[in-house]
Amino acid sequence: APEDCNWAIEEAYCFKSAFSSFFTKEGCKVYDINPLLTKNWRNTLKATSPKNDYGDAKVISLFADIDNIEEVSFKTIKLKEKPTTRKLLIKQKTQIANSIKMLFYTRGQKLPFKTLDSKKAVKYLLDEEDIILKTNRKILKTL
Repeated sequence: APEDCNWAIEEAYCFKSAFSSFFTKEGCKVYDINPLLTKNWRNTLKATSPKNDYGDAKVISLFADIDNIEEVSFKTIKLKEKPTTRKLLIKQKTQIANSIKMLFYTRGQKLPFKTLDSKKAVKYLLDEEDIILKTNRKILKTL
């Protein structure tokens, strides 16, 4: 029954947030396990084998004390979406910027500006007839 269903999940708010949300919606209690705790618990057992999901699940099941760990909530999941999304957008922006720089490099051209955030760069990229540069600039502006 859901009332006695408990899940302890390492990084429940990160990549496993969909997993956490599913169990929470089903009425289970989900607890977030910090990866540093898992590492410490593994060290306590003096586990010498390489880190793997099976071993982590085993130490979590042995050491997790639900009275001392954070229960996952939809409110917290929603709050943690913001920094996760920001990291993703920064990563995408960096990839596009690097792509623009690489385009110049592979064409044997020198960048006509120092940084892509400068007014000179923005004007150049928006006025440029090259569809690849123009499209990438629009994506950068959106990001």
